[in-house]
Amino acid sequence: IPVGYKPRLVALMALGGLQGTIGWWMVSSGLSVRTDVSHYRLATHLLTALFILGGLVWTALDLKLLARDSNAKPAKLTGFALLVLAILSVQLLFGAWVAGLNAGYVSNSWPLMNDRFVPDGIDMTKGAIYALVNDPFLTHFVHRWWAWVAVIALIMLARRTKAAGVRTASVAIHSAFGVQILLGIATVMTGMNIILAVSHQAVGALLVAATVWGAHVLGRQHAES
Repeated sequence: IPVGYKPRLVALMALGGLQGTIGWWMVSSGLSVRTDVSHYRLATHLLTALFILGGLVWTALDLKLLARDSNAKPAKLTGFALLVLAILSVQLLFGAWVAGLNAGYVSNSWPLMNDRFVPDGIDMTKGAIYALVNDPFLTHFVHRWWAWVAVIALIMLARRTKAAGVRTASVAIHSAFGVQILLGIATVMTGMNIILAVSHQAVGALLVAATVWGAHVLGRQHAES
């Protein structure tokens, strides 16, 4: 284990163990009273898994650089990259809530939801915040349109990555979010076809990996400057 990497690797292992605990915590919410798991716990389980994936990709890229150059410094997360990752995390969070609330079933049309931009059926009786995190119509609406905020951020990241001289990472980011959008639309328009839905989730993980790769490229550039 290279000098300075032990704490990071131990933390990743600990997160792996924590993920198992979170998995049981999630499953236990569907063992009594409820007929499915809590969408809050499902989101926690998913985002923790993707955070671990991102940490593994970042660490692997650092170690790859170190293998080429023993004096290579670990990449540093830049403010811009952190913003892009935060925007993507919001999209992933709402994606988990859509899955947990079965919100994909509230509309099978695109781009409008049941012939309306803002769908009928949003229940605001318990307040806007409660609806934002619990109402299937509203979570679906936010997940559908926040995606374009994420796309803009990812395009900006990809352009900076290409400018840094790593075109392959830029292509990976563009390819991942392009396929992800198509799969998301197809999943909705087919009434939640299970193969498309699972593919949408899988490509989401690939998108996280590609985004972390792009962030690492900028972080490496920052560390070297």
